[in-house]
Amino acid sequence: MATEEFVLGLAIGDPEVLKAAQFVKTSVGITAFFLVLELVHVLEQRGFVGMSHSEIFLWVLDTLRALAITISGYLGVKFSSRIFLGCFCGISILSSGMALVTTLRDLKQAAPVGLVVLRFFACLFFAMGGYFSWKLFERAKEGSLIGGDGSKATDKQAYSLLGIPMMDLQVLKATQSVFTSLGIVVCLLGSFVIIGAEGALVHAHFLSLWIFCVLIVVSMSYTAVVGVMRSNRSLLSCFCVISGALFGFFGLGTLMTILSCGRHCLTITIFDLFVVGVFGMALQNAAILRRKVEEGVSLTATVQVQQETGPVPAETVGAGASVEPSPSKDAAEEF
Repeated sequence: MATEEFVLGLAIGDPEVLKAAQFVKTSVGITAFFLVLELVHVLEQRGFVGMSHSEIFLWVLDTLRALAITISGYLGVKFSSRIFLGCFCGISILSSGMALVTTLRDLKQAAPVGLVVLRFFACLFFAMGGYFSWKLFERAKEGSLIGGDGSKATDKQAYSLLGIPMMDLQVLKATQSVFTSLGIVVCLLGSFVIIGAEGALVHAHFLSLWIFCVLIVVSMSYTAVVGVMRSNRSLLSCFCVISGALFGFFGLGTLMTILSCGRHCLTITIFDLFVVGVFGMALQNAAILRRKVEEGVSLTATVQVQQETGPVPAETVGAGASVEPSPSKDAAEEF
C-alpha cells in the first residue's frame, strides 16, 4: 500500500495535501505552457508588430501574471512557503475575477458560445487554484507539506475525490491525474463541439468530424468516471485504448508538423506536444488503475475503513482448514 506519492519530485504522505498539491502542480503546468506559447508566438511574429501600446501593456501584464503563478506555485509547494502560497492564491483569485468579468462582457456582447464557455472554464480553473492553494497555505502553518503519513487527515473524506472514496494515495493520485486529463480533453474538444454545432448541421462534410469529437468526449468521460467508481477493468481498458490511440495520432501529427514546417510552426508544434502529453498522462495513470483492479483491489475501498477493521483475528487465519475444535469444559468433565 502506498504511503507516499511524489508531486513535483516531492514526497507527500497526507491525502489532503496530495490532492491540493496535485491541482497546484496542474495549474502551474498549464499556466507555464500558455506562457511559453505566448512567448513563442511573439517570437514567430518577430515582436509586437501590429499591436498598439495598450495591447502591448496588457500583454506584458498578462505575461507577468502567468510568470508569477508559475514561480509562486512551484516554490510554495517545494518549500512549504506560506508567502509564495499566499501569492499564488491571491493571483489565482484575481485571475478568476478577471475571467468572470470578461465572461459577463462576452455574454453582453453576444460573443460566440464556445468563447464564453472557455472563459467560464478559465474562471472556474483559477478559482479552484485559489481554493486548493489556500488549503496548502493553512496546512503550512502546521509545518512542512513534505512527508507525513496521513495522520493529519481529519476524516474519510480526505481519501475521496469528487465524492468518490479512494483506496490509497497511489489510487488517489492516479485518479486525480486521469480526471485532470479528462477535464482538459473535455475543455478542448467540448469547446469545438459547442462552436461547431451550428456548422455541423449546415455542412454535411463537417458533420462526421463533429460526431467523432462528441463520441470521444462522451466515451472518455463515461469510461473514466464509471470505470473508477465500479472498479471496472473493461471500462478502464477502453479508456486506455482511446487515450493510447489519440496519443499515437497526435504524436504522429506532431512529428509530421515538425518535419514539414520546422521552426516556422513552433506555436502549433508546442500546442500539439501539450495535447500529446495530456493523452500520455491519461494513459499512464489509467494503466495504473487498471493494474490495481487486475490485482483484485477495489479502487473505492478507503484505507481508513481497512484501518478501522483492524488486523485479522488469529483464529480466522487459515479459515477453511480441517482443524477440530477443542472440547468444551463440560465435555471434558464427562470423560
